[in-house]
Amino acid sequence: MLAITPRVAFLENADRKWFGVLSGKGDAVVGKGTPGEPRAVEELGVPEVLEPAGILFLDEDEDEYFEESPPVPTDLAVVLSRLKGLGVEHLGIGYPLDWKEPDTLAIDAMRAMMDRLEGTVLGFQLNNGTVGEPVPVPFQNCSIAYAEVGGDRSKLPVVNTLPGTLPEFGGEKTRAGFTLLGNEDAEVERAYLLARWDDRVVFALPLAAAIVQLELPLDQVKVVAGKEIRLGVHGPRIPIDFRGRASLPKDEPDVLRAPATAIISKTLPEGFGDKDAPVFLVDARFGSGKFEREWGEMLPRIDRVIR
Repeated sequence: MLAITPRVAFLENADRKWFGVLSGKGDAVVGKGTPGEPRAVEELGVPEVLEPAGILFLDEDEDEYFEESPPVPTDLAVVLSRLKGLGVEHLGIGYPLDWKEPDTLAIDAMRAMMDRLEGTVLGFQLNNGTVGEPVPVPFQNCSIAYAEVGGDRSKLPVVNTLPGTLPEFGGEKTRAGFTLLGNEDAEVERAYLLARWDDRVVFALPLAAAIVQLELPLDQVKVVAGKEIRLGVHGPRIPIDFRGRASLPKDEPDVLRAPATAIISKTLPEGFGDKDAPVFLVDARFGSGKFEREWGEMLPRIDRVIR
C-alpha cells in the first residue's frame, strides 16, 4: 500500500487501515496519505491524568441570591467574574441559556465575561428532527470531520437540530458540546460522547471541555469507533463502543460540589477552583426537567471516564 493515496475520504481511511495492518502499527498510523500529509506512525506517550472537574449546581435559591432562577445574564456574568477571580479559567454550562426578554447590555456583558475565560463550553440537548439545521459555529469549532473517524462509524447517533428557536451561543471564543441526545434512550451505565451532525462529529460537553482545556488542535483528536478516543499523543485515551458510548464507573467519584449561590455568599468549600480543571454549572432545581437533572447527577461519572 502506498504512503500516498488519492484524496477520497473512504479510500484515505481504507488505506490508513491497511497501512496500519501491513506496518504492524494499527491505529497508531496517522496522516491522510497526501503529498502534504503522508502516512506516519504516531508514538503515543503515557496518558496524562487530568484533575477532576468541580461542580456548581443551581438549587432552589430560597434566599434569593439571584434575581431569577435560573440566573439572568447579569447574575451569570457575576458568577463568571467571581470564578475568574478564584482562578477558574475553564467553564462548562450544562443547561441551555434561555431568557424570554433578556437585557441586551447584560447579554453583551455576559458574553464578554465568557471570552475573558480561557475556555467556555455551552451544553445543549441535540435532536434528530425531520428538518435539519446547519451545524452551529460553536459546534463547528469543536468537532471533527465524520470522514476522519476510523472503525465502523456508521452506528454513531445522528443529530441535526437543537430544541428552541434562538439559543444563546455565548461569546466569540465559546465552544459547544451536547448534554442529552433526545432521540436516544438515557442509560445509567453508559454515556454518549460522540454524535454525527451532517459531515461533522460533535462531542459531549465534558469531552469538549477537556479538549478546550488541553488547548488541543482538533486534528489531534483521534476517534476509532468501537475502540477509543485519543486526545493527542499524551492526553487521555477513552474506550468507546461502536455507538460512541463510554462505560461509566459504578462508584460516584469524589469531586468538589457547591450550590451556585455559594459563590455569591462566599461559602464555597475549601479548594474549590484551585486546581487546573474546569468547573461545570448544572441545573439541579426541581423545576428543571427530569432527564436534565439526571444528566447533571451523572456528570461526575462521565467526567471521570474522560479524566
